[in-house]
Amino acid sequence: MSSSKIIIRYLKGTKGLGLCYTSEYGTFIKAFCDASWRDRKNKEKSITGITTHLGSCLISWMSKSEDNTALSTCDSEMNALLTCYKRCVYLKYLIEELFARVYHKNVNFNIKINCDNQSAITLCQTGVTSLKSNHIIRTVNFLHENLIVNNYTISFTPSSDNLSDLLTKAVSKDKLRNTLKMINVV
Repeated sequence: MSSSKIIIRYLKGTKGLGLCYTSEYGTFIKAFCDASWRDRKNKEKSITGITTHLGSCLISWMSKSEDNTALSTCDSEMNALLTCYKRCVYLKYLIEELFARVYHKNVNFNIKINCDNQSAITLCQTGVTSLKSNHIIRTVNFLHENLIVNNYTISFTPSSDNLSDLLTKAVSKDKLRNTLKMINVV
């Protein structure tokens, strides 16, 4: 089946869906990041997927092929975490500025990043690299220092609950339905 037929079929089947937003936003920006290591169709480059939420409302998402070839799964996840972190900081300052100008109140939003790779999370939290991860020492140090200085949270989320999983690889219909439900697509 051609790509255009698949896209038309998808659009026809999802024309009644849309994002549902609530007025409850909380005071945190929650992000999910994921990476698929070595996408063969994409010349062995990793694919990074990120969803960003203000409270429970999806406000930003992206899927992109990385510029550099990752040497390991952990390496591709660290690239995804770095991209996610930079995106979250940008959105934090943008949202805080909007709240200050529109609502005339200062709100400090915290950042919570969710990742499904234990090794990448441990590297970020401890800042300690080994010979196997020495090639990404700058990324590790940058994330470690900034997460600690700014008191941001990075935590483990299983792949089954990772909302950015569908942005990095093909998923089953059930996984797609569950993920859409979790991001308030109705």
